[in-house]
Amino acid sequence: MFTRSFVRVAVAALIVAAATTPAAAQFGTYTWQMQPYCNVITLTLAPSPGGATVSGFDNLCGAPDRASAVGMASQNAGGNVTLSFSVVTTPNARPVHVVAVVNLSNGNGSWTDSGGSTGTMVFNGNAAGLPLRPVPVTQLGPNVISTLEIAPGAVGIADVNTGEVQARITGTCPTGQAMTGVNANGTVACASITGGGGGTGVYFKAGGNVTSNYLTGNVFTPVPWTQTIFNVGGGTFTPGTSTYTAPSAGLYLLTATVPVTGFQTDLFYCGGFQVNGTTSGIDCKEYVTNASINTNWISLSTTVQLAAGDTVTVALIPLALGQALRVSGTNFAESTFTATKLQ
Repeated sequence: MFTRSFVRVAVAALIVAAATTPAAAQFGTYTWQMQPYCNVITLTLAPSPGGATVSGFDNLCGAPDRASAVGMASQNAGGNVTLSFSVVTTPNARPVHVVAVVNLSNGNGSWTDSGGSTGTMVFNGNAAGLPLRPVPVTQLGPNVISTLEIAPGAVGIADVNTGEVQARITGTCPTGQAMTGVNANGTVACASITGGGGGTGVYFKAGGNVTSNYLTGNVFTPVPWTQTIFNVGGGTFTPGTSTYTAPSAGLYLLTATVPVTGFQTDLFYCGGFQVNGTTSGIDCKEYVTNASINTNWISLSTTVQLAAGDTVTVALIPLALGQALRVSGTNFAESTFTATKLQ
């Protein structure tokens, strides 16, 4: 209990220039700055049946209108003093509840408020250049809202931060297109589906390829693709790589059209698909060049049973050492690689 004898000792310790008589030292008016902010709190301690009341104001860093402050003071077991008071801010009338614990030896201490701000109570402090203590935008303290406080149906799209929460999916794709992605605001991305697949829902198409170095004889070299045209059904592929990963087990139709440039006469080369690094569906072509640089197209097609996670690569190989062959750079419309799940 905040007794008259405690007040006499506590207040006397808080006053830098002690009163000349015990009666004058029991209660009085004292000032603290709530650093790291510029707010200066002036409180008057007065006797009450419960111990001591505090009343005064927050100067709001010299604003024309002060904010009233009222509360209680109590003694703690460790000998320090807790000041609990509410400040009604102006002009919005939002209350801020403050708890401060001050040391009797020097009057300094710490504080925290219902808005989540904290700092140091500096006795008789008045440091310049500090910011104004933040005023809470709500009368509720932090982390106090739970499911019990939210009415069913009360949270709508206007309350959702779509940068963190996925909005309800409302978009659709027109006939002949499949959904390729979902945006944060609930709209969808679509892409045209070509080649059909028996309704399995797994369709992939990549296009374009970059000019490579000359391919090495008897070495199966992957063809890199620069653009994903569509990728439906969960398969993984990163533009600039050469590998498509099947999302599920089934029978797949694999096709590819690749331009190649030869620099020698009677040049033999093969193209085909690698599944998990093993060549399958090889489609060998004989290409005969003259003295000038010629470009030809190789068209590949095969069906293969794939397991979930199997990788597919399109690759080319010159069939003899020393023969010059390279993949020609083209746009995605001319050079494509597709994988369609048939069943």
